[in-house]
Amino acid sequence: MYEIMHVGVPVKEPVLEEFYAEGLKVHISGPDNNPFKFEYLRFEEGTPFHPDVVNFTHIAYKVPNIDAFIKDHQATVLNERMTVDDHLDIAFVKVNGTVLELMEMK
Repeated sequence: MYEIMHVGVPVKEPVLEEFYAEGLKVHISGPDNNPFKFEYLRFEEGTPFHPDVVNFTHIAYKVPNIDAFIKDHQATVLNERMTVDDHLDIAFVKVNGTVLELMEMK
């Protein structure tokens, strides 16, 4: 069983306090800012994220290995693995029509 880390919700207007990820062209309100673990995302034109990530809600799971998850679940990769920081890699995939964010802690 995988641990759910947050639910990512694309929005058009700010909902809570945000920070800006310049290289990704997205404003992010972290899931720790609310009791529901919602991560609100405001994407800008030109964001490198797949349209399904930009337009649909996703569920983020902590996984032991991104590559193994993709193989084991025959996931369709929307955005390849990317390093967030020294402790976290993420990737966006689709499984059975549902957008997932895979979070691999290092």
